Formats: sequence, C-alpha cells, structure tokens
Amino acid sequence: MNENMKAAGVGLACLVLGELALLLSVPPGFFVPVWPAAGIAVAATAMWGRRMLFPVGLATLVVAADLALRQFHTTQGEAAVFALCAAIGSILQGEVGLRVLRRIGPDRKWALETGREILLVTAVAGPLAAIPMAVAFPFGVALAGLEPAFSNAPIYLKAWLSSAIGIVLVAPLALLLAEPEQISGRRKLAVAIPAAILLAIAVTVFAFSRADGVNDRREAFANLVASDQQTITEILDRLRHRLTQLGGLFAASETVTAEEFDVFVSIAFSGDVRAEDVRWAPRLSGSGNAAEMERRAFAPDAGRQIQTFPLAQSGDGIATSMTGIDMPGILDAILDGAPVVARRFEHGDPARTVETGAHGHSILIAAPAYAGRTPPASREERLQQLTGVALGRITLSALVADAMSRHVSDYRLAINDVSSGDAHSVLGAPVAISPLSVVHQLDIGGLSLEFVYTATPGFLARNQDLLSWATLITGLAFITVLNALTLLSTARTDLVQRLVDRKTAEAESLSRNLSLILENAADGILGIGADGLATIVNPAAARLLGYTPEELTGTLIHDVIHPVDSEGRPHSRADCPMVSSTREEPVRNSIEPFRRRDGSSFTAELSSEPMLDEQGRLLGVVTVFRDITDRQQAQAERERFITELSRANEELERFAFAASHDLQEPLRLISNFNALLARRYDSALDDAGRSYIQHSIKAAERMQALIADLLAYGRLNYDSEPREVDVALGEIAEDAIRNLQTAIDKAQARIEISDLPSIRGSRAQLTQLMQNLIGNAIKYHRSGSPVHVSVDAHEEDNAWRISVADNGIGIAPQYREQIFHPFKRLHAKDEYSGTGMGLAICRKIIESHGGVLWVEESPSGGSLFLFTLPKAIDPTHEQR
Repeated sequence: MNENMKAAGVGLACLVLGELALLLSVPPGFFVPVWPAAGIAVAATAMWGRRMLFPVGLATLVVAADLALRQFHTTQGEAAVFALCAAIGSILQGEVGLRVLRRIGPDRKWALETGREILLVTAVAGPLAAIPMAVAFPFGVALAGLEPAFSNAPIYLKAWLSSAIGIVLVAPLALLLAEPEQISGRRKLAVAIPAAILLAIAVTVFAFSRADGVNDRREAFANLVASDQQTITEILDRLRHRLTQLGGLFAASETVTAEEFDVFVSIAFSGDVRAEDVRWAPRLSGSGNAAEMERRAFAPDAGRQIQTFPLAQSGDGIATSMTGIDMPGILDAILDGAPVVARRFEHGDPARTVETGAHGHSILIAAPAYAGRTPPASREERLQQLTGVALGRITLSALVADAMSRHVSDYRLAINDVSSGDAHSVLGAPVAISPLSVVHQLDIGGLSLEFVYTATPGFLARNQDLLSWATLITGLAFITVLNALTLLSTARTDLVQRLVDRKTAEAESLSRNLSLILENAADGILGIGADGLATIVNPAAARLLGYTPEELTGTLIHDVIHPVDSEGRPHSRADCPMVSSTREEPVRNSIEPFRRRDGSSFTAELSSEPMLDEQGRLLGVVTVFRDITDRQQAQAERERFITELSRANEELERFAFAASHDLQEPLRLISNFNALLARRYDSALDDAGRSYIQHSIKAAERMQALIADLLAYGRLNYDSEPREVDVALGEIAEDAIRNLQTAIDKAQARIEISDLPSIRGSRAQLTQLMQNLIGNAIKYHRSGSPVHVSVDAHEEDNAWRISVADNGIGIAPQYREQIFHPFKRLHAKDEYSGTGMGLAICRKIIESHGGVLWVEESPSGGSLFLFTLPKAIDPTHEQR
C-alpha cells in the first residue's frame, strides 16, 4: 500500500473513531470514557513508523477542537489551545507505543500468538502509552480555561483511563488486521467478526442505558428549575398584591401621612417581598399647587422634582418623582383595562444608582387604584375613577438571588426580554456545557421574560450516570478478555495451518524441483522397483536408450538394456541384476554396456542406491547412468598423448644431458689449451696475443657457466628430492650463508636473519633460492657503503611471506619484471659477473612450490625481494 494512502487511512480512522467516541460520550460532563483513536495511534506508528504521527495528530486536533467548540462552547482561541494540547498528547502516545512495541517485535511483525505478546500489548503498552494524554489533556483544559464536569474522579485519572481502555481494546485488533504476512485471513475474520458483534451489542446496550440516564437527569433538572421558577413567580405575584393593597390604603383615606406611608411599606414590603423602590403616584387636579403635589406624592425622594403626566384635557394628571420610566405608556395600558402593568428598564442615572443602590436591569410593576370597589368596565369610567398608581421596582439580580439561593451551584441562569419579539439578554450569558437546558417564559403585565436554565458541572457531578459507566466498562472489559482468549485460541489453529501450508508449499516446491531435476538432468535416472519394473524414467534416460519415458515405464528395465546375461540366457524378473546387485550394498561408478532400441550399444557408467523401508526391506533401487563412450575415447587419446609426451621428454632430457656433456668437452679443451699456450709461449707473444688468449679463456668459462646454469634451470622440473616435507627455513638460510661466507667476508657484509618458520618444500632448491638472493644482495651493493642484508618472515592465512631486503643499488620499476627472465642482465659483463639465470631459477623454484616471487624497493632504497611459501603441516615444528 502506498505510504500516503496508509497515512490518509490512519488519519481518517482516528477522525471517525474520535467523533464516534464523542457521540457515545457518557454524561455527566459528556466525558469520553474510551478514546479508540489512541489505539489506532499506537498500532499505526508501531506498524509503519513515525510518519503516521502527523495524520494521528491532525485528526486529534480536529476532534478536540470539535469537542471544545460544540460541547464546551469555548471561543475559537480557547478551542485552538485545547486542541493543540490534545494533539501533542496523541503524538506522544504514538511515540511511547512505538518504543514499547518495537521491543516486542523489532521487525514490525506481531503474530500475537502467545500470552506474553498479548500481555505486553495490553498490560504494558496500553498503560504506558496512555500517560502522555493524562498529562496533556488536563494541561489543555487548564490553559484554555475550560470548566467541564468530570464527575468525582480527577481529570488526569479519567484522561489516562480513557486512553488506556482505547489502546487495550483497539491496538491488538489493529495490529492483527494490519499484519499482512504473519496472520492469515481466516484468523483475522475469526477474531474481528466476534469482536465487532460484541462491540455492537455493547454500544447498543450502552446507548439504551445512557438514554435512560439522560432522561432521569433531565427530569431531575426540570423539577429543580420548576421549583425555582415558581419561587420567582410567587415573588412577583406578592409584589403585585402588595402594590394593590397600597392603592387600597390611599383609596380608604383621604389623608395618608408620610409616616403612615413608611410604616405600611416597611410592613408590607419586607420579608419575602423585597422591592427596592415603592412609590404612590396620586391623581392631581389641574388646580393643585406644587406643595400639595409634593405632599401627596409620599415618596422617599419627595424633595426631588415631581413630574405630572396628564390624563385628560381637564388638566388632571398622575404625579410621580420616579424617573426613567415610560409613564405615558403605563397609563395607556391601565386605561385600556390592564389590571397590572410591568415594564423593564435600565438605570442610566448614576446619582440615582448611588442613592438607591439599584443597578442593572429592573422590573417596574404598576397597580392602578380606582374610587369604586370594582374595576371600571370602560375606558371613560377608568379615566374618571382612577385615583392613583402604586409603583414598585425590583432588580432582576435581587429577584433571581432569592430564587437561586438553594441551588446556586446547580445551574446558570440567563434572562432574555422577548416582549418585542426579538430576544434581548438582560441578565447573564448563555452557559451551555451540556444539553441539560430548560427554558421558562414569564408573562406579567405585558412584559415577557425568557428564563434559560443550564446545568452546571456541579449538578452534573452530583447526578452521575453510574449505570452507564458500569455498563460500558464491564462490556469493554469482557470484550477485551474475550478478544485475548480468541487471539490465543485462534493462534494455535493459525500456527498449525501455517505450518501445514508451509510444509505443503515445501512439498510442492520439492516436487517441482525434483520434477525439474528429472526433466533437465543430463544423466539418465531410472527408478526400479523390487520386481525389476521401471517406475521412474527421466527424459535423458529414455533418450539415451532410444525410447520415450512412457514406453519404458512399467517394463522390466534389465530386459531392455541387457536382454540376456553373459552366457546368452535371459534374466528372470525375480533375479534382475539391476536390483539384485544393489540388494546388499550400493553400486558406485560401475562400467557396463547398455543396449539401445535400435540394437546398438554404448558404454555406460552407472551408480545404484537401494531404497529401503523402516524394516530394512528392499523397495527398489535408483540408478543413474551416463554414456561415457566419448569420454573413453578421449581418455584413450589422452593416455596415448601422455605416453608419447613422456617418451619425447625422456628423449629431450637425454639429449640435453648429452648436449651439455658434448658442449662442455670442447670448451674444456679450448680453455685448457689456451691456458697451456699462455704458460709455454707467454714470452714469445706480444701484449695483443696474450690479451687474445685471456679473452678466449674467459669466453670459454662464461660458456661453461651458461651451460651449467641452463642445465640447472632445466633440471628443476626433474628434481627427485621430495617437496612435500617440512623443512626449517632458518637452517636453510644458515646453509646459504656458509656457502657465501667468502663473499660475505670480502664485502664485510652484515646479514640479519630473524626467526624463520618451517615450510613445505625441497631443502636443496630452497637453499639455492636463499643463496641466490643473498648473493645478489652482496654482489649489487653500493660502492663505499657497508652491505646490510635482512631476512624476515610474516604469517598470512595459509602461507608465509618471506622478505630479503638490502641497501644496494636497487632496481628501477620498469625492470622489476624483466630481471626474472632467463639470461636477462641489466649491467655489462665487465661491471658485474653472472649469466642472468639466477633470478629466473629463483622464480621457477618458488612457482614449483606454489608461491609467487616479486621485487619492490626497500626502505633503505635498495631491493626488497618478497616470496610466499606454504606452511608446514606439523604444528609442533618450531621456528628458528
């Protein structure tokens, strides 16, 4: 699967499971008791690496923002802070899970076949990977200033528990379903289908249980709100009743003093009726003076300016010093027949606010008083009989405070004015942290107020849905245990099936391989039963015999290739030589003539192996044969060639010895007669004659040396001394030094021999080798410099590397290979003596011992000859 597709799938799974968890969240507080996205984060990161942390964090960011905005009703900034903290917690969950699970399966393969594996995933990875969210979630709540209800359990504990349950429940299933190789599809279905069914059942049961719990809680909250709303209604009814009684007081007496007014107000408007301001607005005739108006107003602030609101053209009016009210509208409503009029108004006068202590929004209730005992029926009669209006003001905060005194921590109250059709908030702001909200509308005297009650975390915490919690946790625990048991029970079946499949595949592969071997083998292969009948015939066998495999199968194979024995008698099936000869022991590389279908024959090399059962009874034989006619002819030709070559070599060797003897004899005569001539006739010869004789003698000696070296070079191949023996190289070096002692003394050379090992080789040839190399080092020394030669040994895998270093004149790089050619000299014969065969002989000695010889420049500027020789077989042979 493409990596981008994997990342997209992981992110989508986390998003879907996260939103599903929100939908199934458990009241109170609508906290998410199971966070399945944590299980996806842990499993995906462990399976596909840290690249999955980005889609996990992004999906968690979206779900957490949705939780904050839709259920906690936060601002966008608060939601962003909370969502970021939750995303970081989810990413850290994946990282911790990755580190834990990689210890279980470093190769990213989890078969989940043992109790230990399952226990580590559930009991170790789950609790540990849940810790980051237990830290990040409360931290985000604190930073964002949220106030969710989390019942009585600490927020960090519930955050840890929800993630741990999600990991324990989801991670094993995700690892099981995502593993492409170790786990078979049968096992995946055997685990996933029961788990899906059980989860569906658990979710269904939980949904019904949660619905009952929500209904019970909503009913309890509605009853609580109804009680407080009834209290508010009763307070307003009592205020209206007292205002009506105040109007009756003035209707009953023409003279009511200020003291009497104060006494009535203190008695009537005390206790459970708390009006902040009570006034009596009397009706005054147009001839009344200001002093009369003030006297009859009977108001605490009577000293303030009194305003008269006209009632008719006669000049009568209602006088009051209460400001900020719509008195004309109130009078119109009273004259229209309203028994009581209520209006909402705001206190905009700072002096008034300070003086009365009133603040915010208030409700004004106006109760008219008439001269008669019953309210007039018509507007005209109401206008004539109206004696005054009793006014009472109460602030909304004071009204609500009395009603909420018992349940102040259970809900938040917001009041909206809906009298005009458009809602205007007049007290508080909507606080909707849960769907437990109840709306009551209060209508009084033309004023419509909407009371919105929203449950607080305190109410939710005191009304927990323990049954839903118990149902969910018990169901998930049961599913987790059942999943573990299912994993264990299916593991053995899957393991057995996997072994069967592997063995079947191996058997099929072996069968195919055997078939290919039989089909493509160059040698003929025959399977012959104990009765001599052919059971297996490969194409090569049929082709060599001139048949098809089908024609030979089931036939008495020996009758085909050997119809008669050596005496011309036919073989019996029970005594088939192809079987009976292999009955006792295998046949190896036997040579026999085989007959073809056309009657011709060929020489075959065959090997036969018996096939025995457990009791040792012969079941048959397997015979492998090949046509060796061409090989026999080539062998005969090779043997003939070797014989001729050996004879030629012997003749060449005899010729070389004879030639060397015959060549050296005249040279000796020439040398001897020249020497005799020089002794007898030296005085008779002039200087030129004596010089000619000396040149002849030296030429003859050089010719003898060349023939001797050439003969030695040729005899290296025919050296009779054994080379497969252990010899001490240190002793060989000492022999070489003794042979060169005269030259060493003459040159005053210093020869250093380190501890040399034992090697496999010819003592005489190796002595010649060391003597040639050390002698060359002495011969080619620098004039005026002391001669220094060192011989060292270094161990390699299967050989020793020997070095002979000197401080002589050295060898230019372009000549380092030519010096090993026969007769190759780099200097004139009058500079350095020699025939040019010494190094050629050295290389041939080394190559005959299976080594190599080369030359480099030594650290002192001279020559460094290096060669390898095989190690000694006897490990106890000490170095010298």
